[in-house]
Amino acid sequence: MKNNQGISLIVLILTIVIIIILASIVIQTTSDVPDKAQYTKYMQVMKNVQVGVDNAKIENARKGMTENKLMAGFKKVYLEKAPSEFVSFGEIYDPVTGYLVSLEKIDYRDAEFGHGYLAYFSGDETPTIQFGSSSGDAYVIDADWQVYYIKGLNYDGSMNYSIK
Repeated sequence: MKNNQGISLIVLILTIVIIIILASIVIQTTSDVPDKAQYTKYMQVMKNVQVGVDNAKIENARKGMTENKLMAGFKKVYLEKAPSEFVSFGEIYDPVTGYLVSLEKIDYRDAEFGHGYLAYFSGDETPTIQFGSSSGDAYVIDADWQVYYIKGLNYDGSMNYSIK
């Protein structure tokens, strides 16, 4: 009889250990679900903005191929701390230059992010915007017409500014 009770205790301990292991696996895999959901939502919004920018580019190209005509409805901005993959409109020694995206121009007024561009569109001067700034709630495009979100999103240990 003592032998059977010992085996039952070992089985009970093993069962508890297995349950703890399974519980920790479930907790670990579900703990990043909100982050994944936020990242998926962010990427979908970025894709929608990119489609709008591409459509605006086609519309503007019908008017002519000069920079002024291609960039109608966008505003030139200087950028600080731009990601390394950002392709500037400026020359090598000029400040990094991009164009601010107007959500009205791309017909995406209901975007959840990016409404801070309105503050930069007023005035004739070329504003300077810093990547990673919490106040920079706007989208910009580079010379390759790639969309970047100024605030970015920290996901999986790195800042994501674009859908590249």
